[in-house]
Amino acid sequence: MKKLFLLGFIAVMSATPMFAGSIFNFSFTGSGADHDLFAPFSGAGQFDTQATGISGQYKIIGVTGTTAGQSITGIAAPGVFMGNDNLLFFPSESTTASLDYNGVSYRLANGSYVNLYLNTYGSHSNYQEILSFQQQGSAISITPAAMAPVSEPAILLLMGTGILGGAMFLRRRTVV
Repeated sequence: MKKLFLLGFIAVMSATPMFAGSIFNFSFTGSGADHDLFAPFSGAGQFDTQATGISGQYKIIGVTGTTAGQSITGIAAPGVFMGNDNLLFFPSESTTASLDYNGVSYRLANGSYVNLYLNTYGSHSNYQEILSFQQQGSAISITPAAMAPVSEPAILLLMGTGILGGAMFLRRRTVV
């Protein structure tokens, strides 16, 4: 019985990722500044995240979508634009996620940067064009993406080889 428990424990631990990631949808629409070429300023896409080990905190490691009619080309490294730290917060009792005061920054196809952040009124957006800067007054909606159940062959293979290895270890031990 003890051997069976140990084998089951090893199989479950090998199939459980230590730092699971999640996908979050985001969207915003704002009025923009009158002098801005991109008024109204809006965007939508997805954040790819990785859990940090702190409950409810995720590091944004990728972003896709569009903003101001431009494709998002990638996430900016922490500290590159507006002091971004690329952290997202999703407490277990909440249905929506939020950013902190430093926010997340990403680059657009035209070379501009966007910073989404939290201010005293909720999550907002910043946009930097070549010579202009604007602060949007639009709320950002950030919600977890609905994930369809998918087969994960790598995890199944890892779990299977763990079970096979454990069985061979137990058989060898009982034969000798």
